[in-house]
Amino acid sequence: MSPPLPESSASTTPSEQAIRDALVAHFSLDELYTLAHDLSIDKDSIAGDTKETYARELVTYRRNRSQLPQLATAIRTARPQILFAPSAVSGRSPEDYHRDRIDEWQRAYLVHERERFVYLALQQSADVSDSLSAMADGGGQSQQKFNDLRALNRFIAVLSVPLW
Repeated sequence: MSPPLPESSASTTPSEQAIRDALVAHFSLDELYTLAHDLSIDKDSIAGDTKETYARELVTYRRNRSQLPQLATAIRTARPQILFAPSAVSGRSPEDYHRDRIDEWQRAYLVHERERFVYLALQQSADVSDSLSAMADGGGQSQQKFNDLRALNRFIAVLSVPLW
C-alpha cells in the first residue's frame, strides 16, 4: 500500500461551502459517521439526522477547532476523485492553485499512485481545454500562452497511455 499524501496546508484548504458540498454529494450519512469516527469525533457529538445537516455540522465542528485542513485531507483520502475547483480554494490565485496541483501530481507519481496521477492529469487536461476554448473565443490572452497551453494539452493526452 502507498504511503499517504502529506496533509494539505491551510493555504490550500477548500472553502467551507466546497467541503460541505463534497460531503453531501459524495458521502452517505453512514459514511459521514465513519469519516467523523476516523477523525476521532463521536458521531453523537455532532447534531444532524440528515446527510445535509450532519455535513454542515461536521464542517462547523472542525472549523471551530481550526481543523478544516484535516477534514479536507480526510475527504481527499476517502474520495481521491474529488477535486476542488480553484475558486473553491480560499484566497488562492489560479496560478497558485495549479502550482499546488502540479506538486500533488509529483507526490502521486512518487508514491506510485498511477490511477490518481492519471486522474489528476486528465482533470488538468479538461482545465487546459477550457482555457484554450476561452482563448480561441477571444479571451485576450497572448499567442505564447495559447501555444504553451496547447502544447501542455497534447502532453497530457500522452498520459492516458499506460505508463508502466
